[in-house]
Amino acid sequence: MDRHLSPILFGANFGDSEAPTHTAFGLATAWEMGFKENWLQRAIAQNIELVIAACREAGLTEETWMFWAREFAVESVGIIDILLVSESGRIAIVETKLSYNPEGRRSVVAQTLEYAIHFPSVDSSRLPPVPELNGRPFADQDSVQRRIQEGDFLIIITGDRLDSRAVKLGQSLLGRHLVRGWELALVEVAVFRAVPDDGSRQGLLVPHLRGAIIPERRQVVRIKVEGDRTRVDVETAAPVATDAPPKLTEEEFFAKLPVDQRDFADELRVLRANYPSVVFRFEKTFGTTALIFETRKKNILELYPDGQIKFREWEFEKDLGQELGSYYKEKLRSLFPKAMKSYTSIERLDAGRAEQLLALLKEILGKVSFPPT
Repeated sequence: MDRHLSPILFGANFGDSEAPTHTAFGLATAWEMGFKENWLQRAIAQNIELVIAACREAGLTEETWMFWAREFAVESVGIIDILLVSESGRIAIVETKLSYNPEGRRSVVAQTLEYAIHFPSVDSSRLPPVPELNGRPFADQDSVQRRIQEGDFLIIITGDRLDSRAVKLGQSLLGRHLVRGWELALVEVAVFRAVPDDGSRQGLLVPHLRGAIIPERRQVVRIKVEGDRTRVDVETAAPVATDAPPKLTEEEFFAKLPVDQRDFADELRVLRANYPSVVFRFEKTFGTTALIFETRKKNILELYPDGQIKFREWEFEKDLGQELGSYYKEKLRSLFPKAMKSYTSIERLDAGRAEQLLALLKEILGKVSFPPT
């Protein structure tokens, strides 16, 4: 049990200052609630935020992800419980282990690392098709293949009560050095049941991070299975230099833009000042920093420091509503046919289309529920 997570969740009436708080949910286990690992795997497949939200909060990812596959066999190694894929083609290997499973101990870390070691050797013809969103590939197939070969994985171990020894092994094995840029997230999905328990088996799932390890240096990891025992040997290799740039600040980002886009950038700042729903978010993606232009916390425009532009059209209708979102999408398809072709496509923003895009943004923002100040 994570010492930072209370075993009791309290109910309160915030409209009545005299009303006392009361015990609403108490900590339970998967065994007590009567569900098995296949139930948790289905739940994650249906709502990947059960594991991704905690990784995002920890800064391990800022991307959008989708479910890719379940129970994927890696020859001579075993079966990966769940595979996820990000919009840039990065793969997440998810292993579920519930507390009542005797294998949900130290061996789960070594087992999951073994999947990561062998996954790049899987024949590409055996990989499941890239999932689609609104009838289009969610990620570029070549990008998926490249990141698999690079071994660029997000490794997630999840369960209702992660064994403290598994947490310590993960920290000792991966905390200082890591092979191929792996990142490890230990996501505990705590189970709470209603108090008093009426037998309905209704409850809450509360994902939280037990540990997160981000690589600084690299090693060779050798995993040997001898009978029922698993041994992990780590051989330190020389540090690998990285030229990955840090995330840019707002001023640094705007200073890097091509000269012919400075006016456009200034106009985006005017829109932010005039419309309370508009915010800028700066996100590391595709090896650089992107300016995410958001309204009501939804992405409607991405600008890159080299002057390229990109759109995540699945966000439009969530934010703007069906009618306005569809209108914005169709206008963008005529303005930026290349960038709107797929979710990883980008297109350079020239001065003429920048002016048209600004007019479109003003039109759209003028129709959402937040008027300009």
